[in-house]
Amino acid sequence: MKKAEVVALSDEVTTPTFLDHPHAYSIDTQIPHSRRLDMTSPAVQIFGAWSERRLRGTATRFLTSSEPGARIRVSFAGHAVSVLLPMDFVPPGPRYGTLGGALRCRIDRSAWVDIPLDRGREVLVGSGLSVGDHVLEIECGDVDSGPCGIEAVRTWDVTPGTALGQIDGGPQLTDLRADISGPVQFSRTIRNARTGVFSLLLPLPGVYQIDLHAMGWEHHSFSVEIATPGQVVELPDIALSPLEPLPAQPRKLDVGEPLILVCFAHVNIWGQEAAEWLARRVDWINDQKPHVVLGANEVNPLYVAGALRALHCPWLACSGNHSMAEFDEVMPAANRALTLAPARFLTAGKEIQGEMAWEGVLSQFAAHDKLRILCSYEPYAPAALLERQRIRFFFYGHSLQENCYWNRGGTAFLRKVDANTFYRVEIGPPHDFSAPVEIQRFTFEREV
Repeated sequence: MKKAEVVALSDEVTTPTFLDHPHAYSIDTQIPHSRRLDMTSPAVQIFGAWSERRLRGTATRFLTSSEPGARIRVSFAGHAVSVLLPMDFVPPGPRYGTLGGALRCRIDRSAWVDIPLDRGREVLVGSGLSVGDHVLEIECGDVDSGPCGIEAVRTWDVTPGTALGQIDGGPQLTDLRADISGPVQFSRTIRNARTGVFSLLLPLPGVYQIDLHAMGWEHHSFSVEIATPGQVVELPDIALSPLEPLPAQPRKLDVGEPLILVCFAHVNIWGQEAAEWLARRVDWINDQKPHVVLGANEVNPLYVAGALRALHCPWLACSGNHSMAEFDEVMPAANRALTLAPARFLTAGKEIQGEMAWEGVLSQFAAHDKLRILCSYEPYAPAALLERQRIRFFFYGHSLQENCYWNRGGTAFLRKVDANTFYRVEIGPPHDFSAPVEIQRFTFEREV
């Protein structure tokens, strides 16, 4: 029989509260000389069928509609106004930029003007406006290419300039953070994941320094000059190079020493905001001195690898139902299997279905391994197969299956271990970032 007890963390250990988890964390900061109006603002009126959605793994909320003629009316005062277009994340896949519905707008009942959907995620739709109150109307048009989407409207006390460009970093690059300094300072999440185009609205004339940060890619910096209000500067294409994962030497596992694991599951590391959240957890993870970090059901391999670059121990992460194509090919080769004698670790992603497939994966466990630990998207393996292969610890990051043993209180499948103690530290169970962190100690009786 398994005996389990919860062991309180020592006073020296600081646990995450998840008040700063990605659902409540945003890279974007206030842009001087502007005001952002979200779709819940009292200044916004909605006509027709619009639905509120949230960009998965972020704090960003936006409206979508599949009804041609559905309209949004915004009352504002300012010299210019821009529209923020949302980025969409649709699992499985995931797919990005699915909000392809046509949009048009007009100010103070002037002629309708189409809003270009390929100009990045913020488009200036009105400038040189007179002092006083104005009304912006935005209307959903042709929806053959997908629903329409609106994230927010930004009003400006000045007429901003625009820097336009395209960023390529391979198929894994989705979005990134731009840190802007110069006449003003602010940060923005930029890049249209569907087209690779970005647009930056810069409030005042002058020379700006732009620093681009994508977790898992080399940093890139450039400067741009806005000579006159409202100027549009088209930049040369930018190519970002993926970073090579840093090697981490495994800690030695002495005979009788408890094996310490830190596990995270289903945290949707698909883009920059969620990757920065995970990177901020690395110092805390290192404080636990784990032997290995396991991630189950992850999305974008380069953002995950970038976020975990500062770990002091090796890590493994598996793909899942939301993961990008070629996840295992992009992951470093060492991510698939790791030996920390007497333990052997394997990852198995969403492709593992059926006993024959599992036989192929589990055959990678060496015959002499005493501790066989599997990190998987779902517990598809039949219980009899698990018993025959004598898996000692099974961590997975999705739904439970009736044909498999499981620990109903969490996301880990646990088998009896010969006189060993396991520590399992989870930094976020599936779909729930509000749960507290705890260390659970599982002691197993010797098998007979």
